[in-house]
Amino acid sequence: MELDLPQARTTLVSQTLQAYYDHISWPFSYHLPMFPPYVFNFTAEYLPLVLETPKKATEVIVLDYASTVDIVMQSMNVVAGIDHPIRLHGYSFFIVRWGFGNFDPETYHLEYNLVDPPRRNTVTIPKNRWATIRFKAENPDV
Repeated sequence: MELDLPQARTTLVSQTLQAYYDHISWPFSYHLPMFPPYVFNFTAEYLPLVLETPKKATEVIVLDYASTVDIVMQSMNVVAGIDHPIRLHGYSFFIVRWGFGNFDPETYHLEYNLVDPPRRNTVTIPKNRWATIRFKAENPDV
């Protein structure tokens, strides 16, 4: 069940966009890393305890309008990992590749399906697997 609070979401989005246009760093920062800051075996049976304590933050990556964006999402085994649905609000995307285990950036991008990838608005990433999605950043409201 998804709890939908459109007014609260609209207010947060409005505040975030207004802060961006006014050059105010709060309520977000630009420190979201482009790559995992801590690389380990994401699908291992036992993971480092430091990963079990979440960090509270709102991080942002500003994209150029109409740029093509690839996002690799790795499902982990942290605290009894489960299947995880992912949705980008305001976008449909192409699932260009998915696989088992850990994503390998050296080889898997060579096997992306760029001919006829499925177009979706949600992808479910099962435990200990990964998926790469591609979309065009041309929705200025998100």
